[in-house]
Amino acid sequence: MAKIDQGLADFQHAGTYRYLDWDLAHGYRVCQIKKGLLDRDQKGLVDYFLNHYKVQTLPLIAALPVGVIHNDANDMNLLIDDPLQPGEITGLIDFGDMVHTQVVNELAITAAYALMNQPDPMKVLTTLVAGYFRVCPLSDAELEVLYSLIALRLAVSVCNSAASLKESPDNEYLAISTQPAWDLLKKTEKAQFLCGALPIACSVWFEYR
Repeated sequence: MAKIDQGLADFQHAGTYRYLDWDLAHGYRVCQIKKGLLDRDQKGLVDYFLNHYKVQTLPLIAALPVGVIHNDANDMNLLIDDPLQPGEITGLIDFGDMVHTQVVNELAITAAYALMNQPDPMKVLTTLVAGYFRVCPLSDAELEVLYSLIALRLAVSVCNSAASLKESPDNEYLAISTQPAWDLLKKTEKAQFLCGALPIACSVWFEYR
């Protein structure tokens, strides 16, 4: 994804300057509007991370680099060399959510999906951040807000899914697909495992650069 962002660094298109519910630049507002569709416990969990975002991240948004990003890096959008024994990612599809926004959102979205269903999320995050850092070094401000943005993406996902489920209550897939996001939000709140991961990731990068 760092290579994708590198390739998009000088890309400009009028269509990317748009409002999108999946743009993390609007994530706080989207969750505030849709969190009423959640039950009490779910709303409390989302509010916990929204408050964290409001206090820690929102004041730094203006200092973050912006550009066009893919905005939807998840396992369903990856092409691989062998479906039975995958050894290499060979491509990326679904550019329908491309948007002009904070570039660090790309890594936050990638991490949000990659950390789901992982027995050791911090190890996965460390590997992801270090790998991204090798290609696209992150500023101090981007590293500081990454934890909050990962949580915001998860919150946006469950809030948008709740809205879709209200419109299509018989669509069981919508409910099932959000469970890993809820699990990761709960794990993050309880363990706060992400807080110490980013300095470790940078150390890995400096060690192996």
